[in-house]
Amino acid sequence: MDASIPSSAAKLLDLIGNTEAPKGYDVIFGNNQKHLPKKLTSMTISEVIAAGPGWSKAYGSSAAGRYQFMNQTLKSLKISESLTGTEKFSPDLQDRLGYALLDRRGYEKFASGKLSVVAFGLALAQEWASFPVLEACQGAHRWIERGETYYAGDHLNKALITPERVEAILNEHPMRFMLALAGGNIAVASGDASKIAKLVSVASDPQKCEAIREQGKEAMIPIYGEATSHNACAATLCCFLNAADINVPMERGAGALAKYLEKTRGWARVKVGGQKPGDVAVCFDNTKPAGADHIYLVVKCLDSDEMLIADNQTNYCPRIRYASGHGQTAVEYFLRADTNANSMLQIAALNAGNDFNSPRLDEIVDVDEPTDDLRIRFNPDGTPV
Repeated sequence: MDASIPSSAAKLLDLIGNTEAPKGYDVIFGNNQKHLPKKLTSMTISEVIAAGPGWSKAYGSSAAGRYQFMNQTLKSLKISESLTGTEKFSPDLQDRLGYALLDRRGYEKFASGKLSVVAFGLALAQEWASFPVLEACQGAHRWIERGETYYAGDHLNKALITPERVEAILNEHPMRFMLALAGGNIAVASGDASKIAKLVSVASDPQKCEAIREQGKEAMIPIYGEATSHNACAATLCCFLNAADINVPMERGAGALAKYLEKTRGWARVKVGGQKPGDVAVCFDNTKPAGADHIYLVVKCLDSDEMLIADNQTNYCPRIRYASGHGQTAVEYFLRADTNANSMLQIAALNAGNDFNSPRLDEIVDVDEPTDDLRIRFNPDGTPV
């Protein structure tokens, strides 16, 4: 996935791509790519547009690429995205064009809470025929029921995914979570806070730490093809959190994990000097690429600067580290599982655009350290994808 795509949008694009064209970026409609003189991704966008009408005649549709772009859609995207036509129809370009289509269909309105799941689901179904409508409505050719393609009746398209799966991924969006919080549901955040004692206990046990560090190493197999502690700070912290029943998805980027804890789970920022056991430290480095440089768990505070921490960087933990750095990257801020309902509601409202005179959420690092540029290249057994 192109690195410029926001993670929540990337997850949705993956679902679209895996549904529309499971075989990837070189696919044309009906899996007829074997008839092409060269791979789709080696063609320029102008070449793809020029070939589209011929594909329609030969195969029934001009749909091309991972997101099955129609010919007319590509023509309009070429204009709206200011493309010259000489750009290769590469995976990254397809991802960016897919994101542009999401935006056309109301993604930003959906992300800000101004468009409902049902309405955005309809917009997706209108763009991608393999997606179902989420409630009965008038389709392109006839009245359609929930779960049918918007284009039912054309004798060409059908929904290839259930409405429940679409709803599930849309409801995973951080904004939907925050809107739920604004309605009074703070179960996740308060649940996290109740498990901090267990988290600190696990991280205080050297043997458990060693086992968790091994899990963190194994989580890097999809990146490097082998288990390694290199760049495994976020993966290791995820393993610590999961060991304490704070169930989080596997994130391999320090900035991405910090963003997830703050924006999705409602963890609150704590200034350096106010940290306590169970907090998560987020270090920031201005060296290019600037961003979150390291992330780790505070196990014990010896004073306002010196701490015992658990991370991926040594063969033993907990170990000594300083908030001020002492030769390592200094802590920018700490994150804490927060049980304060008002704090949770402030975060929710801030995501919705309301001002509570709180720190702007867009101050969260968006360009992270190299770990957030990691891409899965291997299967869990270490074989290349």
